Amino acid sequence: MDRANYLALEPLLLERLEPLTTDWPTLRIEAARDVAGVLAKDQRLPSLCVLYQGDAAVDATDGLGQLVHADQRWAVVVAARDLREAAAGRVSAGELAAAVIARLQGWQPNGRESGLGRLRRQAAPAPVYSNEGAVYLPLTFTCRVLSRGALGDL
Repeated sequence: MDRANYLALEPLLLERLEPLTTDWPTLRIEAARDVAGVLAKDQRLPSLCVLYQGDAAVDATDGLGQLVHADQRWAVVVAARDLREAAAGRVSAGELAAAVIARLQGWQPNGRESGLGRLRRQAAPAPVYSNEGAVYLPLTFTCRVLSRGALGDL
């Protein structure tokens, strides 16, 4: 019997982004635990880092024996650098960000039967710029997730 995995979207996001390596052959795509880890990492750029950022309950119920909804928040941090000049790095990050948005916005992982809704863009934090010319541009998405509450008397 398969166990439910509340974070099942992470590998699906990584897989969905993988085709971008066709246009960016040196692109690295990985999961990360937090934004600080992305910024502290000595990484090869360009890269995409997928991060789970929590959830918000949608249903106002105790969920006893019911399917309940939550909106999970996921970020994809687009990291790029162009050693020629800082403005070129922003262009590189912007082009890669547009490609990420095109791959994820409105996408429904594994169809309706999966219990995962369509990805929706959300407000994201401001980009971070490093002294070395790297741009870290976060993109934020939500996905409605179904889960079942406790069954029977507790």
